[in-house]
This record gives sequence, C-alpha cells and structure tokens, in this order.
Amino acid sequence: MSTTRERRPRLPALAALRAPLLLSLANQLLGSGANFVVGVYLARSLALAEFGLYGICYGLCMLYLGVGNALLLTQMTVSMAGQPSAVQAAYAGRVLAGILLLGSVLLLAGAASAAALWRWDAASPYAGLAAPVAVAAALMLCGEFFITYAYIRHHERAALLVNAAALVVVAGGLALLHGAGMAPDAAGVLLLYAGGNALGAALAYLSAPLAWRQPLPQLRCHWRSARGHGGWSLGGMAISWVQAQSATYTLAAMLGPAGAGLANLSRLFISPFTFLVPAVNKIALPRLAALRASDPRRMRRLATRLALAMVLLAALYALLLLSCLGWLAPLLLGYSVPQLPLLVAVWCLVLLFQVGRSCGALLLQTQMKFRQLTLITLPCAVLAVGTAVLLMQRYQAAGAIAGVLAGEGLLALLIWKEIAHGARTELG
Repeated sequence: MSTTRERRPRLPALAALRAPLLLSLANQLLGSGANFVVGVYLARSLALAEFGLYGICYGLCMLYLGVGNALLLTQMTVSMAGQPSAVQAAYAGRVLAGILLLGSVLLLAGAASAAALWRWDAASPYAGLAAPVAVAAALMLCGEFFITYAYIRHHERAALLVNAAALVVVAGGLALLHGAGMAPDAAGVLLLYAGGNALGAALAYLSAPLAWRQPLPQLRCHWRSARGHGGWSLGGMAISWVQAQSATYTLAAMLGPAGAGLANLSRLFISPFTFLVPAVNKIALPRLAALRASDPRRMRRLATRLALAMVLLAALYALLLLSCLGWLAPLLLGYSVPQLPLLVAVWCLVLLFQVGRSCGALLLQTQMKFRQLTLITLPCAVLAVGTAVLLMQRYQAAGAIAGVLAGEGLLALLIWKEIAHGARTELG
C-alpha cells in the first residue's frame, strides 16, 4: 500500500507546471497581446466613435466565442480529461464537426443581417459590419478549438501555431495599410482576424490527431452529459457576457459609439494582466479535471491557492499601473483624456473581482456545477445592468463601469460562497 501511495500522481507542483505555463503565457502573448497592441494602435489611429464601433464588433465576436466554449469546448475539456488518445481523437473530431455546423449557421445569419441593415439604413455605421463580424467570429472559434485541443493533449506548442499565424496576418495587414497610407477601419481589422485564424486553424489541422469516422459508442455518456451541462453553461456564459459588457453597450445605447469607445479605451490599460488569466486557466482546467475523481480535496486546494496568487498579482499590477498612469497614458495613446485616471481606477477594482471569480468559476466548471454557476450569475447581471443604467445618468462612463464593478463583486462573493458550501457538504 505504501508503494502505491508513493507512486500516486502528486498535486502538480509549480516546477512541474513551469514549462507548460511559460508556453501558455507565450500563446496568450501572441493572442491577447496582439489584440492589445492592435487596440492601442486603433485607439491612436481612429476617432473615438470608430474605435467604439470596433469594440462593439469585437465584443460580439467574443459573445460567439463564449457560445462555442460553453456548448462545446469547455465540455470537451472536462469530459476528455484522462481519456485514451484514441477516444480523444474521436471526440475532438465530433466537436470540430459541431463547430463547423455552428459556424455555417452564423454565416447565414450574418448574411441575412447584413442585407437587412443595408435595406433599413445603408448610411448606418453598423450596415457594413454584420458580415465581417460573422466571418471573424466563425473563424476565431475554429482557431480556438485547435488551441483548446492542444492544451487538452498537453501539447502547448501546437497552440503557438494558431496564435502565431493570426499575429502574422493581422500585423502584416496593418503594416501594409500603414505603408500604403490607408487608415484601418473596424471591418478591415475583423477580416484580418478572420484570415489569421483561418490560416492558423488550417495549419493546426494538418498535424492534429482527429478521427472523423470512428464509431463513438463509448462516448455517448460523455455527449449526453455535455449536452445537459452545456445548456446551463451556455446560459451562464450569456449572462456573464451581458454583465461584463454592460458598460460598453449601455454607453453605446445612450451616448452612441463614442461612449462605448471611451469605456473600451480605459479598459485597455487592464488588458495586459487579463492575458494571464486565460493562460493560467488553459493550463489549470485539464489538470484540475484529471483530479476531479481521484482527489477532489486536492483539486479544490490547488484552485484556492491559484485564486489567491492571481488576486495578489492583480493587486500588484493595479498599484503599479495607477502609479505610472500619468506618463503611461499619453505615451500609449498620443493624447490625454481628462477622465481617464478615474475610469482606469474603477477598472482596476473590476479586475480584482474578475480574477477572483474567474478562478472560482474554473473550479465550479471542473466540478460540473454549470447549473449552480448559471443561477449564481443571473442576479449579478441584473445588478450590473441596473446599476450601470442608474449611475450613468449622473456619472456617465464612470457610472457605467461602476455597474460592472457591482456585478463582478457580487458574483465573486456568491461563487466562493458556493465553493465553501460544497466543501462543507463533502466533509459531512
């Protein structure tokens, strides 16, 4: 018995996770880092209203990406943990087929929306954006599939290929436009993202082990579970998106695209730290899922330590950011925004709660508690939107961001309360 205990897989130590974490950070730097650089470049190059349009469109792409993650990718990650490679290849092939089908539906909806917008008001700034949003979102989800599949197989280097291809296409396209003296616009940037993700997905497909036609009777129970949990996960994702984007879309509705541009402009400054969150989550989720059945207490202990470390790092980042914002903002943007320090300070508070609730939500997802997570999220989204509408009437952008803060604070509290309740229940 003692020998068996000695050979039992230990809780992943920091040293064991160092190499995959560094690769994950490199992936996130290529992916989200490129988004940040593009955001700064567009903030410098575009009028505030045009920058707001880009933020609105990119937020819609993230909504679709969240749908794909909730219905397919997250379920794939938690269901495939510890499965043999042949089973993983078969499951992944079926998931990719689902993603392609979902993308086809989105493209049809995008074409119909584009036609309706042109017929309704061809002069509207939104008229020419429906089709680029649909194309970019569909191909971004394809790229995200191959990134997620690489992390599940612990082949983090394969994910670099997708992000590197996207970076080359986006950066190369913007460089060509700059060299030609042409200003970028929201539609053009979205199409560059589409092309980059298409190239990355095509290259990754050539080396990814996928079984398209293999019989999958052994996976029926996994699919049944994934469909059941996926519905709750989708609901939770949609509510979380409403909560997180309440500032942008409330300002867009009441102040126009320029209001949304101001919210997104100030949020740029917390974006660099948010690169770290998905990088850590992509490494942690498959490993936590592998511990779910064998040692749930150790799984919960690892997630709690991870959350504490991430919140402390976020607090340190916020302090450093606010201390140097006076010279950093004009350097990045090329101009000054009088209300920017207040807006960034509120976003920093949002960041602390976002990091804490993200790590807690990761643990609930690993435990397959998608229903509880959705029910927890609903009142928080209502609070976020209601607070944003009320406070924006007096404080405008700062009030709208404060609505996000209220929702994120309550959500973090309820998530960790649910985790504590589950721990007490397990202890009896």
